[in-house]
Amino acid sequence: MHALTSATVEVPLALGRALDYAVEPEAAPPVGSVVRVTVGRRSYPGVVTAVGPYDGPHRLKPLGPVLASPLANSLLALADFVADYYQVTRGVAYGLLVPAAGSPAVEVAAWRLTEVGQAALAALPDRRRLARELAGHINREGVLSLASIETAGDGLRREFASWRKAGWLAPVAAVTEDGAPPAERGRARLPAFTPAQQAALDILAEEAGRSPPRPVLLHGVTGSGKTAIFLARAAETIAAGRQVLLLVPEINLTPQLTDWVRTALPAARIALLHSRVAPGERNRAWHAAHTGKADLVIGTRLSVFASLPRLGLVIVDEEHDGSYKQDESPRYHARDVAVMRGRLEGVPVVLASATPCLESWQNMRLDRYGYVHLAERATQAPLPAIRLIPARGQRQQRQGGVALGLVDAIRERLARDEQSLILVNRRGYAPALYCPHCAWTAACRHCDAKLTWHQVDRRLRCHHCGWQEAPPSHCPACGHAELAAVGVGTQRVEAALRELLPEARVARADSDALSGRQAWEALVRRMQRREIDVLVGTQMLAKGHDFPLLTLVGVLEADRALFSTDFRAQEDLLALLTQVAGRAGRHLSSDGRAGEVIVQTDFPEHEVYRTLISGDFAGFADALLERRRALGLPPATRMALVRAEGKREEDVKAFFDYAAGVVRGALSEGQVYAPQAAPLARKAGETRWLMVVVAPRVKPLQAALSTLARALRLNRPRVKWVIDIDPYDFG
Repeated sequence: MHALTSATVEVPLALGRALDYAVEPEAAPPVGSVVRVTVGRRSYPGVVTAVGPYDGPHRLKPLGPVLASPLANSLLALADFVADYYQVTRGVAYGLLVPAAGSPAVEVAAWRLTEVGQAALAALPDRRRLARELAGHINREGVLSLASIETAGDGLRREFASWRKAGWLAPVAAVTEDGAPPAERGRARLPAFTPAQQAALDILAEEAGRSPPRPVLLHGVTGSGKTAIFLARAAETIAAGRQVLLLVPEINLTPQLTDWVRTALPAARIALLHSRVAPGERNRAWHAAHTGKADLVIGTRLSVFASLPRLGLVIVDEEHDGSYKQDESPRYHARDVAVMRGRLEGVPVVLASATPCLESWQNMRLDRYGYVHLAERATQAPLPAIRLIPARGQRQQRQGGVALGLVDAIRERLARDEQSLILVNRRGYAPALYCPHCAWTAACRHCDAKLTWHQVDRRLRCHHCGWQEAPPSHCPACGHAELAAVGVGTQRVEAALRELLPEARVARADSDALSGRQAWEALVRRMQRREIDVLVGTQMLAKGHDFPLLTLVGVLEADRALFSTDFRAQEDLLALLTQVAGRAGRHLSSDGRAGEVIVQTDFPEHEVYRTLISGDFAGFADALLERRRALGLPPATRMALVRAEGKREEDVKAFFDYAAGVVRGALSEGQVYAPQAAPLARKAGETRWLMVVVAPRVKPLQAALSTLARALRLNRPRVKWVIDIDPYDFG
C-alpha cells in the first residue's frame, strides 16, 4: 500500500486557504498546472501550488483533469502581488489566471482505421451492405475522409457512428501550420512616419533597451499617431519571436482597433480576450496565448492576467481611463497590474494617452517613467477649434437642452455633407420626473436615487439597481396631472434634433440603444458608410474612434462634473472633453478647414475649459498635483476605502464601530476618517456606509488593512464588506 499523495490547489473562492486533493503519484501534475476540482457539488478551475505526501485525518476528494500546463512563475508572482496589494485571498487572485475549460478538442481532418477496425472489416459478412459501402470510401492508407462522410446519406452516417462507437476508427488531427516565421509575422504595413513619430519610436526603442526597462508614458494629442507608434513597437517585438499584450479600456474600442491591427500586422496571429467574445472562442484564445501560438493578445482589463510565456511588450491604450479599475472584488487596476507585470517579467510597458492620469504623470515627473510627447496630429490636420456657448437660457431649454448656436453649426455640416457628434453623458430622456406644483420627484423605492424617465418605452428606471415602473398619471403627493420631465438625456436630445433638423439622419449610441452583441459594430459601419448625419450618445463615443467625415462635436451638460464630490472629477472631465474633442476633424480636409468643438457651459472661465482651449495639459496636471499634495490626496498619498452594506442599519454601524477601531490601532502613520453613509446611502434595499483611510506610504496602509482583513474573516460580520485599494468609485 503506497502513501497517499495530495495536490494542494488554490481555488477561486474567498476561503482563505488552499485545498488538498488526492492524486496518484505517477499522475501528479507539476506545480503551477491548472486543474479542475470540486468544492461541494460545484467544480472550479484551480492552480496547483504544491504536491506531496498526505497524512492528514480527512479523506480527500480526487483531483480532476488537467486543464492547462504550468503557468509561469512570474504570473503566479503577479497573482501573489494582487492578493497582497488588493487585500483578497490567494484563491481569488489565482482565479484571475485560469481558463474556464481545457484546451479545445483538436480539429479532426479525417478518420483512420484502427487495428480493431481492420480485423473487423477483414471478417465482415456479405450481408453488411452499408458497412461494405462505407469501406469502399477508405483509401489505400486506411483513411476515411471527412468529405465522404459529409456527402453520405443517413444510412452511411449511422454506420459511421457505429464504427466510431465500436472503436474501429480513430481521429486524424488536422495539421495546423505555425504560420510564417517571426520576421514575417512581425512585418508591419504602416503609413510613413512623420519626423515626430519617428523620434518617438526611437525613444521607445532606447527605453526598451534599458536593463531593466522602465514604463514609458506615450503622451500625444488625439490623432497624433500613438496607435501607429505602439503597433510599430509591437511589430518589432513579434519579429523578435516574442508576444505582445495590448490592453484597451472598453469593449467598444476592440472591433475598430482589431481591424487596424490586422491591417497593420496582416501575418500576426491575434487572439481576442474580452466578454463579448463567445465563451468557446475566448477559451481558444486563452490557450493560443498560453501555448505561444498567439503573437498578439488584444483585450480588456482581465486580459492583463493572460498567460503569455514569450511576453516581450505590454501596451496600455488610453491608460488614464477609469474602466481599467475593476468595480467588483478583486478591485484591481489593470494599468497598475500591467506595470507590475512588466517589472516582474522584465519587459517594457507603454502607457498611451492624450490625457495621462495624475499617477502616471507624477511617476514621469519623478523620472520613474520615460516620456514621449507628440504635440501635432500625424495627418497634418489642425487641432479642432474650441467654442464655449451658454448652457442655460429660455431658448435653449425649449430645444431639449440643445443651444440654437449648436443647432446652426450642425446645419452647416449637413450642407457640407459632413457628420456631427453630440455628447450628453446621461442616458434616458430626462434625469427626473417632476411635479411643478409641489416639487415631488419620482424616486426609486429601493435606492436613494431619482428614477430616470425613458420616453421610448415610457418607463421610469433606476440606473443603480435596475428597478423600473410605469409613470403615475397624477402627482402622488398633490394630485396634479401636470408632471414634467426635467433635465437632459440622450433620448431627449435625439428627439429634439429630429424635430429641429427633420432632414438629418439622427442616431443614438448608449447602452439602451446598443444592447446586442453586434450593435456597436453595426453602428460604426453605418457611420463609415455615411448613413448617419448626427450621432447622439454617451461617453462610449469619446474614445478611440476615427470617423473621417466627422467635423463637429457638441458637448451638453458637462458642468455637472464641476460640482462632484469626487476629487478626480476635474481630471476626468478634462480627459473626457479632450477625448471627444479629438474625434472632430481628424483628417485634413480639401480646404484645410479645422474641426470644431462646441461646449455648452455656464462657467467658461473654469480651468478645465481654459485648458481644453489652450491645450496646456502639462500646466493643468502640475497644478492639480500641487493641490493634491497640499490636501493630502492621491497620488501624493495612498488611499483605501472600506465599504459595507446590509439590510439592517444597526448591523452596518456595528461593523464600522469595530472596523474603525481595528484600523486605528493598526495604522502606524496616516489617518482614519470617521465612517459615514455613502453618497448613495441606500441601494437595492441595502444600507451602505464607507470609511476612508489615507497614509503617506503604501506599506503602513497595507499592514493596517491586512490586520483588518484577517480580523473580519475570523469574526464573520453580518454585513457584506470589501476593502477597495486606490478607489475610483465613492458612490
